[in-house]
Amino acid sequence: MEPIAGAFAELWPEARCTDLLEDSLPADRAAEGDLSRAMVRHINALADYALLTGADGNRLAAERACDLAHCVAIMLAQFSTSRAKAMVGHTLGRGVLTAPSAAVAARRDRIGQRA
Repeated sequence: MEPIAGAFAELWPEARCTDLLEDSLPADRAAEGDLSRAMVRHINALADYALLTGADGNRLAAERACDLAHCVAIMLAQFSTSRAKAMVGHTLGRGVLTAPSAAVAARRDRIGQRA
């Protein structure tokens, strides 16, 4: 976790960082071979816990969106920030791309090319 804490200390020192580490997820995924319903419930429970402790990163992404107004295209490239798509789009007054949307579109296009 030190590289993450170091990056925050250097780039965003006023942020309050809290570690939410669940190191069993990679082993669970390897053992199950796929993302099971139980793992999805586990991940959702961790996200709910983060919200209960005050995590509000989706709101922060929208607040900082105005800093990107000069950009031609905006992509929320982390899956965790994709939930802020509507708020960021509203702030900027235009469409916003997300990693999950791009991944689905790419998969759809690849499958369509094979058909």
